[in-house]
Amino acid sequence: MTLDPTDTRRPTSAIALALEAVAPLRIDPANFSSASVQSIVLAAKDELDRRYGPATDPTSLKAADFTPPLGEFLVARVDDHLAGGVGLRTVAPDIAEIKRLWVRPDLRRSGIGAALMTRAVADARVFGARLVMLETGPLQPEAVALYVSQGWRRVDRLPVGEHGHPESIRFTLELDPTT
Repeated sequence: MTLDPTDTRRPTSAIALALEAVAPLRIDPANFSSASVQSIVLAAKDELDRRYGPATDPTSLKAADFTPPLGEFLVARVDDHLAGGVGLRTVAPDIAEIKRLWVRPDLRRSGIGAALMTRAVADARVFGARLVMLETGPLQPEAVALYVSQGWRRVDRLPVGEHGHPESIRFTLELDPTT
């Protein structure tokens, strides 16, 4: 979709406006062992290592965790070029976890991260989650701002799962089963 200055019908959400700026954006599940997913996972790990030091994230990512019906890894593409991705995995009955949200640096602040998170939360509902949780770090203020803007609640402790670092910033999002 392109913006037409004479068109008075405008999307009202910031996400919709941002997505128009980078259209066409596609978000699809991908096999965890695929080159696209591994590129995202390695790029995210490289960025974490640069921000926090090498090997500071001890959590392991197993392909089975990101395979339906337990989870998935979403890949975003802009004009068929890799733009970012995010993992979603079930960690307990009714609880899902977001892992490795990453967007290419040149495409950040364009709505791709928000779109990935929105899709991951919607898919978490499909997987039967009633609560979604995640961790980020103190050196990732842009991630913290995104989660807060999408209604995530900061918590001291997560209910289950692997936890990356004692200084992590933890969030949960309760899912309304009626939506």
